[in-house]
Amino acid sequence: MRQSPLLLRLELLIGSLAILVLAQAFNGGLSLATLDTLSTRAVVSKARVVGNDLALKLEGAVRYGKTLESFYGMPQVLDGLRQDMPELSGAYIATPDGVVVHSLDQKHSGALLNELTGPQPPGVLDQSSNHEPVVQTHAGRYHVILPIRGPDHALAGTLALAFPTAVVDQRIKQGLDNNLQALLISTAGAALLLAFGLFLFLRIRPDGTFSKARLYAVLLLALGGAQLFYSLNNIQFFRDQYLDIARITARQLTSLVERDIETLLNKGVSIEKLRNIEEPFARIVRASPEVQDIAVLAVDSRVLNLADATGAVTDPQKLATAADADLGYAVVLPLEREVGSGETSEGYIQVRLSRPTLNAAIREIVMDAGTVAVIAILFLVEMTILFMVYVRKSAARRPGNGAALAARHAVQTAPPLRGQDLYGVIRPVAFLFLFAIDMSLSFIPLRMEELYTPMLGLSKDIILGLPISVEMGAAGVMVAFSGPWIDKRGWLEPFVTGLVLCAAGYFLSGAAGSAMEFIAARGLVGLGYGLGLMATQGFVIANTGPGEKARGITHMFAGVYAGSLCGGAAGAMLAQRMGYASVFYAASAILVLVVLFALLCLRATARTRAPSAESRPETHTRLSFRKLLRFMTNRDVFALAMLSILPSALVLIGFLNYLLPIYLSRTGATQSDIGRILMIYGVCLIYVAPYIGRLVDDSSRKRLYIVLSGAIGAAGMLVYYIWGGLPAAALAVLLLGLSASFGFASQNAYALNLRITRDLGESTAIGLTNAVERLGQVLGPLMFGWVIAVAGLQNGVTFTGLGYLALTILFVFMAREVRMPARAAARK
Repeated sequence: MRQSPLLLRLELLIGSLAILVLAQAFNGGLSLATLDTLSTRAVVSKARVVGNDLALKLEGAVRYGKTLESFYGMPQVLDGLRQDMPELSGAYIATPDGVVVHSLDQKHSGALLNELTGPQPPGVLDQSSNHEPVVQTHAGRYHVILPIRGPDHALAGTLALAFPTAVVDQRIKQGLDNNLQALLISTAGAALLLAFGLFLFLRIRPDGTFSKARLYAVLLLALGGAQLFYSLNNIQFFRDQYLDIARITARQLTSLVERDIETLLNKGVSIEKLRNIEEPFARIVRASPEVQDIAVLAVDSRVLNLADATGAVTDPQKLATAADADLGYAVVLPLEREVGSGETSEGYIQVRLSRPTLNAAIREIVMDAGTVAVIAILFLVEMTILFMVYVRKSAARRPGNGAALAARHAVQTAPPLRGQDLYGVIRPVAFLFLFAIDMSLSFIPLRMEELYTPMLGLSKDIILGLPISVEMGAAGVMVAFSGPWIDKRGWLEPFVTGLVLCAAGYFLSGAAGSAMEFIAARGLVGLGYGLGLMATQGFVIANTGPGEKARGITHMFAGVYAGSLCGGAAGAMLAQRMGYASVFYAASAILVLVVLFALLCLRATARTRAPSAESRPETHTRLSFRKLLRFMTNRDVFALAMLSILPSALVLIGFLNYLLPIYLSRTGATQSDIGRILMIYGVCLIYVAPYIGRLVDDSSRKRLYIVLSGAIGAAGMLVYYIWGGLPAAALAVLLLGLSASFGFASQNAYALNLRITRDLGESTAIGLTNAVERLGQVLGPLMFGWVIAVAGLQNGVTFTGLGYLALTILFVFMAREVRMPARAAARK
C-alpha cells in the first residue's frame, strides 16, 4: 500500500519545521552573547564615567601630596555617587597594596579589595594602563575597577564600583523583547513558506517520489530566508543599541562636567575667564575613548575653551569645527549661574563623540553579528543534510516506490552499497560527533584553573595545559593504532566504542571534583576521539571505490570542521549561561544520540569491506613490524609522508594556530578579528574541499593535486610576507585553506590507490599517515618558534615558505604517479 501524498507532505513538513526551530534557536542562542555584551557595556560605561570623575578628582589631590587615607568626608562623597548611579551597590577605595581605606559600607574598611571584588589578573593595573577599567564578576555582582594615579603615573590606589548582575539581566530582558519578536516573525514566515512550498510547489508523483531539486529550493527559500531576516534585524538592532549607549554615556559625562563648571560659576568666576580647565578636560577625554573633545561655549556659541586627548586646542580651524558640531554626535547642556532665587544662562558645555571610534565599534558589532550569522548558517546546512539523509532513508522504506522512475527523477530511494548516498551519510554523523567534542573547546583550561592544585612540582601554566595535552596525546595514540581493528572488524564497532568512551569522558569531566580526575576524564575523551575519528574515515574507505575516495574523505572532513565551528560557539554560549559542568553533560548526551543513530541507521555497513578489497580474499594476516617498516620505507609512501603530509601539517598548524594569532595580536587586531580570519580556513574545508574532492576523483593524476596543494600553501606564506597586515593575513589563510582542501583530498586518495596500502590494510595505512600528520601538528609551533627566534619574524616566514615549496618540488621527483585501476576507470 502506497503512502498517501498528504501524509508524505506532512512528514516532510514536520521534519523541515524541526530543522527550522533548531536553526532559529541556535541563531537566537548565539545572538544572546552579543546582547549580553551590549547590556553589560551599557551599565559598565555608566559606572566608568562616574568612577573616572571621582578617580580624576582623587588624582588631583594625590599629586599635591595628599594620601588616600587622609581624605575626610569620603563616606559622604561615595554615598553621593548613588545620585549619579542609583543601581550602585558598593564602592571601595583601596591603597596600592589592596587594603580598603574608604567604603560605601564602612564595615568593609580595612578589608582586602580582592576579597570583595575577586582577584585581579597580575599587572592589570600597572603603569601601562591608563583609565580603562577592569571589569569582573564576583559574588553575584559586577565590579568596575579603575586605577588612581599619582606622580609619574605610578599607581596610588584603586577605585572599585559594584552593582548587581541583576541590573545587566534586566537590560538583557528588555533587549530580548525585540529579539524574540524578530525571531518569532521570521520563524512564522518561514513556516508558512514551508507549508506553501511543500503542499503547492512540491509535486508528489503517483509512485511517491518527488524532485530533490524542488525540495532543496523550498528549504533554501524558507530556512535561509528566516536566518537572513533574523540576522539582518539583529545587526540593525545591535548597532542602534550601541549608539544609544554611547549617547547616554556622553550625556552622563556632560552632566558631571556641567556640575563642576557651574560650581565655579556660582563662586563668581566668569565663564570668559575659566583658566587651566583644558588639562582636566583632556584627562577626561583620555579616559573616555568614545569622546572626541570637550568645549565650553559662550552664549553666542563662540568656543571659549576646547580640549581633546592631547590637551588644549587652539587651532582656529578646529575651534570653528567645534562651534558647528553635528548635534547627532554631540551633547550640549546649558551652563547657568545662580542669581538670587533664579538662574541666568552663561553659556554651554559641549561633549562631542568621536566618529572614528564609534564607527570602529559599530564595525566590530556588525562583524560579530555577521560571524554569528555565518555559524548559524553552517549549522542550518548540516541539519538540512541530516534531514535529507532521513528523506532518503524514508523513501527507501516507502512501499510501492518505483525504483526505475526514482532513479531518473527523484530522491534516491534505496541507497546503493556504494556512492554518495552511502558515504555522504557520514557527514552529518561527523558533524554531530565534532559538535559534541568541541563544545568544551573554549574553556578546558578555565575549568582546570577552578580545580587547580599544585602537583608534581610543575608550574601552574603547565598544569593548566595538562588536560589538553593528555587528551591530544591519547587521541594520537589511538589514531596510530586503531587501523588494524577497523580493517579486521569494520568501522562501526570501533566507532561506537570510541563514542561511548567520549560520552563517559565528558560525563566524568562534568562530575570531576579534582584536577587529577579532570585530567583522567580528558584522557578518556582523547582515546574515544582518536578512535571515533579514525572509524569515520574507515567508514568512507569501506564504502567508496577508487574513484570516490577523495570525495568521501572531503565530505567527512567538511562535517568535522562544521561541527567544530558550531560546537565551539554553542559550547561557549551555554557555558556562559549554564556553567561548565552543564556543557560537559550536554556533550555526553549528544554523543549517546550519535551512537544510537549509528546503531539504528548504519548497522548494515558495519562489516562492509572496501571495494578495492572485494576481489581479494580476507586473509587478516597478523600485522608485524616488518610490514610496517616495509610500508613506511616504500618510496611513494615515504615521499607522501615526509615531503607532503608532514610539512603541510607543520606549516598549517604552526602558521595558523601559532604564528598568525601572535602576530595579529601584536599589530592591534582584536581577538574577534583573529577568530574571523581563522574561520576562513574552516569554511574552505567545509564548502570548497568537497568540490575539489570530485576533481581529484575524476583525475588519474593524484600527484598533481598534491603538488598544487604544496604550491598554494607556500604562496600563502609568501603573500603574507610580501604585504603583511590584516587583509594579507586573510588572503594567506584563504590560500592555506585551499591548500588543505587540495591536500586532504589528494593525499588520502594517493595513499589509498597504492598497492602497498591495500596489502597492509587501508585503515591501518591511513592510521599511520594520520600519525605522521599528528606529529607535524605537534612540531609545527615548536618549529616556527625556533625559526623565528633564529631568523626573525619576516625572514622566518619567508624561509619556511621557500622550504615548503622546495620539499614540494622534491616530492615531484621522488613520488611516482599511481594510475587508477582499470576496473575503477571503467566503472566511472
